[in-house]
Parts: sequence; C-alpha cells; structure tokens
Amino acid sequence: MTLAPALAVQGAFLRQVLRARAPAAFAALVVLAAVLLPRLAEGDASELVRLQVAVAYGAGLPVFLAAVATAVLAAGAVAREVESRRIHLVATKPAPAWQVVLGKAGAIAVLDALLLAAVLAALAASLLLAGPRGGGGVAPGDAERARERFFAARASARPVLASLDEDAVRRVAERRAEEEPRWGERSEAERHAWARRVLRSTYLRPGESAELRFQGLPAPRSTGETLVVRFGVYSARAHDAPRVRVRWEARGAETAAATLQVLHGVPQEASLPAACIEAGGTLRLALSNAEEPDSGLTVVLDPEEVELLVPAGGFWPNALRAFAILFLQLLLVAGLGLLASCLFTFPTAALAALFLYGTSLAAGYLRETFALRAAAGRPESLADWIEAASAAFGSAVFRLLPDVASFDPIARLEGGRAVTLAELGLEGGALALKAAAALAIGAFALSRRELGR
Repeated sequence: MTLAPALAVQGAFLRQVLRARAPAAFAALVVLAAVLLPRLAEGDASELVRLQVAVAYGAGLPVFLAAVATAVLAAGAVAREVESRRIHLVATKPAPAWQVVLGKAGAIAVLDALLLAAVLAALAASLLLAGPRGGGGVAPGDAERARERFFAARASARPVLASLDEDAVRRVAERRAEEEPRWGERSEAERHAWARRVLRSTYLRPGESAELRFQGLPAPRSTGETLVVRFGVYSARAHDAPRVRVRWEARGAETAAATLQVLHGVPQEASLPAACIEAGGTLRLALSNAEEPDSGLTVVLDPEEVELLVPAGGFWPNALRAFAILFLQLLLVAGLGLLASCLFTFPTAALAALFLYGTSLAAGYLRETFALRAAAGRPESLADWIEAASAAFGSAVFRLLPDVASFDPIARLEGGRAVTLAELGLEGGALALKAAAALAIGAFALSRRELGR
C-alpha cells in the first residue's frame, strides 16, 4: 500500500488554495490583526496587563479566525468537488476514498501550520512592542517583577489536605438539606463538596494563623525566581469591612513574608521568593490575620482555593507547546469539517462545521447546564417531564461532542501557566484521536457515495 494518491491529492489541493487570492488576503489580515490589535487595546495599562493583552488579542483572536477559516475550507474540500464531479481528477491516478480524505486533511494541516507559525511570529513582535515601557510613574522594579511574572511559565500546585471523616461530611450536608429544602434537590456530589469546603475552612481571628504544606515542588533553577500564591479570603463582616489585611509567610529553606490588603472574595496574588523551597521540594506557607487586635474582624480561608504557581520553564518553550495543542485543535476542526463535507453539500457542510466548532467552544458550559437541569427535583407536570427529558438528552449529546474550551492554551500563556509535556501528550493525543475518528467516518461516508467510489 502506497500513500502516493494521498500525497497527490494533498499537492493538488494546496496548489488550488494557494492560487486563490482570498486565502493570501486572509492570512495577511490575520497576521496584521495579531500585530495591531494588542497595540490598539492595551491603552494606558500596567506592564503585566499590556503583556497579557498582547497574548489575548495577538494570539486568541487570530487563532479563532483561523479555526473559522479551517472549518469553512474543510467543509468545501470534498463537497464542492463531489458537486462539480471533479472528485476523480484530484489525483494523478484513481484514489480510494480514505486517501482522498487523508490528502485533503494533510493539505489543510500544512496551511494551518503555516498560519500558526505566522501568528507565533506576530506574537513575538507584539511582545517586543509591548514593553518594557518607561515613565508614567512606574518604578523599574515593578516593571521587572511584572515581566518576570509573565515570562516565567509556572506549574500549579495545591496544598496537602488532611482527609475528612465522611460521616461528618454527610451530617453537614444533611443538616443543610433539612434547613433548606431546595438545597436537598442538588446532587449528592454537590452537597458533599460544599460540606467538605465548610469543614476544611479555617476561621482566623486577629493575630491567628493557619499553615498549609506543599510537597513535590521543583527546586529553583536560578536566583530571582518567585512563587505566586493565588488565593481568596473572606471577611466575616463583609458589609462592614470588605477589605482585610493578611500576611503570607513562607517557611522553608529561607523565610519570607508578604503583607497585603485584599477584598472580600476576590482572587488575589502574593509573590514570595522561590528560594524558600526546601531541598526535598517542601514548602510551608502560613496565612495570618494581620488586622488590629481590637478590630474583632475574622478572616475565613478555604484551603481548596489556595494555589501555588511554581516556575517550570521559560515562556517560549511553553508557547511552542501551547501552539502545538492549538494546531491539534485546528486539526480536529478540519476533521469535523471534512466529515460534514463528505456527508452534505457545501452550504450545509459549512453550517454544520461552524455549528460543531461553536458548540465545542461552549460544550463544557452547556453540558453543566443540562446536567444541572437533569438533576433537578422530580417533575410535577407534563412541561416539567418534557424539560427534564430534553435536559437529559442534551446532557448526553454534549458528552459526545468535542470540548476544545476545557483546555485553553491561550489562557495558559496569558496567565503565565505552564503547558506541561504530560498535558501535551494527554490533551494532544485525545485531540488527534478525535480528529482521526472524524476523518475515518468521513472516508467511510464518502466511499458509500457513488462519486466517492
């Protein structure tokens, strides 16, 4: 078995696309948007925000446009040739259906790879244009810290939490269900998750502290690296005192502390030197209520809302891994478009491909919405029965549809979070398998059509 027919189909389709003016104009528009949009949107923002805007606008929007173009291009790749009866002329010799589909997919993959490479180059230009910017009352040290926060890719670590007595968890959940009948309509998993948060929450009066322990952290690779503690605390008197003073203290190879005033329930960040991590990868963090003793203000901490971001590599290797996942996401979009192209005419295939891509962006939200409605209380009327059945059906359907928004590489880059090799393997492998399945179904459908034989 040879792949010569597939390669011939790929070459013919590439020449057909590259000869047209519209794809070149679109690529130029995408690259131009990647360079100019961040400059137009950043305004008079801080150093960190300007860098984040450069990623959000310089990569996020161009990649979305590339996905839409991929869906439309794939939708017409086979459908238009079937409609015009040119399906047998796309290769130098007769090709089976699966080689036709494979060749089209290979051509689209090459175009997507070139477009993503251009977007990545434009992103590099945007980040160079984005800073550092002097003046404006910005201290040089603040700008350096902002760039270190952005350009150091960080992996997420959670504190080690003690196990809870499941009987106590059940009793807390049942007590609230007795007090609030509507609460009892929620699923058991939701009720128990809330009960665990209640039992793990720590109440700190002025001067009191609570210690969290992290394990398995990588040792710092150079001086100057920082740890970022993301957290949210709550004020027991949110209406009277929405802002509270807290103090984070790192206890490890070195001791360091950061005191800041935070807003009730709003996610915050505190920076501490990475040199505090012990040789074995252990770090102890203590949160103290730094309010005045006579304030009577209690701070509430949920340990599950504390996240430690640890340096785990540089920005550009992380960007390459992120763009590799973006490429596989576009490959999945191409697979869905080709599947629709093998089944329908071009207008229908384009609408189907765009619909599948749109639902894949919101699949997680829609799946949770349907699941919540399906888990609601017992239906009491015909309308309730219909609504519950529709929710159950929708929940099942959206479990089958792809969900590309569950792992957002652009958000990872924007937030300074690492895309690890393990995540690239797992997430990328899942995307590749889904794309291969879509292509296989499309090839089978095409082989069943008269013009596809």
